[in-house]
Amino acid sequence: MISAFWGSAGIDSDGSLLEFDYHEVRTKRAIIENSRHVMLVADHSKFGRNAMVNMGSISMVNALYTDVMPRRACCR
Repeated sequence: MISAFWGSAGIDSDGSLLEFDYHEVRTKRAIIENSRHVMLVADHSKFGRNAMVNMGSISMVNALYTDVMPRRACCR
């Protein structure tokens, strides 16, 4: 797979990508591991939102598409 676009349930202030469903995390990780370019789509409501399962770090994302950039340094 060349590119992967995906969304996240939440992005913590430390840059952790969070999800609610462990099974969904397994699928997303497999897609990311087999992609050359990883693009995250997240609107402003996802920044600072908590969820139960840690998906990984914002550092594994090549590009972030959002409506409003967060004020915190987590994603810059």
